[in-house]
Amino acid sequence: LRHSEHGQGNSFLEPEQSKEEPIHTAWATSRRVAVSLLMVMVVGCCSLAAMVPTQSDVAVLGANSTISLGEARKDCSSSIDGGGWTLVRHSPPSGWGPFCDHLAGTAYLGPVGGPDADLPWTVPWTGSPSKFLFSFGDCSNWLVTTPAAIYGQYQNDPRQILSSSLNSCPYKARWYNRKMYTEDPWISVKDHPAIIVYGESWSSASHGCGSCKHEECRVMLKWHKGANVYIKWD
Repeated sequence: LRHSEHGQGNSFLEPEQSKEEPIHTAWATSRRVAVSLLMVMVVGCCSLAAMVPTQSDVAVLGANSTISLGEARKDCSSSIDGGGWTLVRHSPPSGWGPFCDHLAGTAYLGPVGGPDADLPWTVPWTGSPSKFLFSFGDCSNWLVTTPAAIYGQYQNDPRQILSSSLNSCPYKARWYNRKMYTEDPWISVKDHPAIIVYGESWSSASHGCGSCKHEECRVMLKWHKGANVYIKWD
């Protein structure tokens, strides 16, 4: 307490202001600012997390449906045949398959990944897409074809290719699709077994990529980030 004089010697006791008050005030202000910044960071992180697409099981795809991979997960297929492709199947760099539905679109293998996933995956689709795109993961080799060219049973027969990484005009290449062979169909940019861009349940006991070519087509996968199957309805 301190004396405060007014007039002729009159005085009263006045509480003395604490010298520590400015320090406490500054500390409280800093604390409020720090808490506010922390809240902004938390809200911001939550908002970013909400924006990141998550992988989940996907329903059967039809002409009016799309795979739930998020718009951010685009790949090199967007530059082929006008884009608009839906990725439905992926073989990793380690090997073909293990699909065995002869590209009927009935198989499911998860978890669903992207065009460069380390594990194989596939989702089912319905109906008959107007076009198929078969491509290496890096799109160094690819071809666009039709369901009519893929389906049916054939052996070393010329099948229609609409366009490819080698030729922008339609042409034909010899493929295989034999009912008794689980690795079929074998789909290639050139006559089988040159530049194979699709195969199914490969094993050392099967005929694989062709006579004396078992390892060559697997090496191609390793060099080019695996292989992908896309579909679209024009």
